[in-house]
Amino acid sequence: MSSLLPKRSGDFTKREYWDQFFNSRRSTFEWYGDFVQHSSFFNKYVKKTDSVLIVGCGNSELGFMLYDQIGCSSVLNIDNSELVIHQMLKKAQDVDTRPGLRYECLDVFHLKERIALDALNPFTCVIDKGTLDAIHSDESSEETASRMFDNVTSALKVMGRYIIITLAQEHIVKSICKYFLRSSHQWFVNCHQLTSNKSNGQDTNSSEVTFPLPLFGFVMTKLLPSTELPRVFIHPVDCSEAKSLHGPPDHPTNLERQLITWISQEQNYSLLRRDISSGHQTSFRFACPVTGLTMFYFAITRVAKHAKLLQRGPNPVGNVPGAIDAVFLVPFGQNRCSLYTKETDRRSLCTSLDVQSVLVTFVNPRVFFPDLDSIKQRLSDFLGTLHLQPSTREKQSFPIFSTPDSYVRSELSVPQPDRSSFGFCVDQVEVHVEDDKRATLKRLLYPSSDFRPMLTSNAARVQLECTLPPRDLSLMMWTKLLECENLPTQMLYVGLPFLRPSCHTTVHHVIPLGLDLSEVKTKFEQLYSGDFEDTLSWGSSLVDLDDDLVFDAVFYDPSAVKRSVYRLLFSADSMDKLRDACSLHLKRQGYLVVFIESGLSECGETEVDCALIRAHLTATGELEHVLQYSIPDFLIADPSTIVLLFRLVTNRTPADETRIDLFRRIEHLRKKEEQENELLTATYNVLKSIL
Repeated sequence: MSSLLPKRSGDFTKREYWDQFFNSRRSTFEWYGDFVQHSSFFNKYVKKTDSVLIVGCGNSELGFMLYDQIGCSSVLNIDNSELVIHQMLKKAQDVDTRPGLRYECLDVFHLKERIALDALNPFTCVIDKGTLDAIHSDESSEETASRMFDNVTSALKVMGRYIIITLAQEHIVKSICKYFLRSSHQWFVNCHQLTSNKSNGQDTNSSEVTFPLPLFGFVMTKLLPSTELPRVFIHPVDCSEAKSLHGPPDHPTNLERQLITWISQEQNYSLLRRDISSGHQTSFRFACPVTGLTMFYFAITRVAKHAKLLQRGPNPVGNVPGAIDAVFLVPFGQNRCSLYTKETDRRSLCTSLDVQSVLVTFVNPRVFFPDLDSIKQRLSDFLGTLHLQPSTREKQSFPIFSTPDSYVRSELSVPQPDRSSFGFCVDQVEVHVEDDKRATLKRLLYPSSDFRPMLTSNAARVQLECTLPPRDLSLMMWTKLLECENLPTQMLYVGLPFLRPSCHTTVHHVIPLGLDLSEVKTKFEQLYSGDFEDTLSWGSSLVDLDDDLVFDAVFYDPSAVKRSVYRLLFSADSMDKLRDACSLHLKRQGYLVVFIESGLSECGETEVDCALIRAHLTATGELEHVLQYSIPDFLIADPSTIVLLFRLVTNRTPADETRIDLFRRIEHLRKKEEQENELLTATYNVLKSIL
């Protein structure tokens, strides 16, 4: 097969390549499967009364099957290869039984001319099985695809259907959307997922070439122009009902984003299933489709014997290779326990559960779930969507195991329905510490947030740092790192602090930008039972700070619960206000630490631009940029938060001097109090390696 592929993608559009291809391969070659594989799809959209045009027909027998199986009496097959058309004419020489089945050497890019000359009548159905993918092999061929769409549109009657079977690479889908969604208002679009590798570890495909990615079928129905168009419906492979993509027709880019997101998700799931089945993939994650935030992190653990058998291929006894026997949910607060983080220790779970393989599941502590049942339901829904295979074909689903103390909620204060309320609530969870000891974790939540539901917690006060994600451990580290030695320290939090205010020696100021001040203040006092009323001073904005206030460090970590608001808090105007506030209220040689959420933007919306932030904050020359680094997300390497560090200087401070100062602070804290705290020690070590 590889010897028949062109050396350059552009050769796909050349007639000479296809002549050579079909001359060296005289047997039928079905790109992307044959009629039998896609029979239900073709029977749904091709009618016996249709006048059908198949573009780029090659030596496929699709035309024969439409004529014989559906009963189409008029089927024209065209290709620009004279050789293959000659082959197919010889094959179809029995004109008495198929008088309406025709073959013609015609380039799809000349359809418009033939229609204009009345040499061809418009068709009610045009079928493209793999031709678009061949001529539109990369992003540089977008204009070629647009020319093809122009010709097909000219050849299609109103109410006619243009059917495309494709692997739906991103540049292909973007070109389809640009032409049929953004450029006109006369198309009704259905997109079907035609194949999946979920059934037996691979697609059931009569084609000689199998693909790791699923095939998709686009059906564009040509209608009269209307303000109600375009409309888009998707058809998942296992769903009997179509799902309408939401969004007004006058905003087709919204429909395009949703369509690309769905197709990309199915493609990623397909590749993941293949890699898991082969044993090549041992860990993966599930991200919230709205926020992009990791919800679950999965580690596949197999007993050593089972792993070796997997390397040899399918089990002849009938077990599914690479499948999963059970799911184990890691107890809340124990994500960093060696029993679950180390592969050798995780294998003991297989013994305890009496299984050969287990999917160890970690829940991101930043994500809110009301109870254990809701976690299991969301987990079950995701695994159902992914279509991972149980170990034996008799099983329909995985058992999900958990310990009795996996998630024990003692209290959840549900906010009263009030339009003036932000909807915050205080959550109390009992966390197993050791033996029979438990500690109560209190968290301030915004459950309906689309950005950051977990606003702050009392984890540091009750020594439950194990429940904090890396970003909050880093915030705690920087807070301790920038405290003045043997001197009262004044700090300003723009956001909500994830630490115990009593660990400081003087009053600290909090400005919860993007949140309602009075409501947050009330909930924060509930969080700490009013213990720290004298250690926090609350403000509403940077411009309202008293002139005589001077801080040793400023933390800018806005806690907005909506992404749209969050982006505004990093706008040019907001950064100018922050810079001016630092100029007035930050001590010389004092530090500004900026925390930025990364990778959580909506599809098509601009993320926070770190370069622009640096430019605005250093524009006057008072703030010097010292450091930028990424904090990895929960248990995985994907960056979740970006940290920018600045220092206020009168004269330019040598970079080495600043780094030496930070090194000295790190070493001092490690020796003083952090050596017994593995989590913070590890966080310090990460920063030290970056410096």
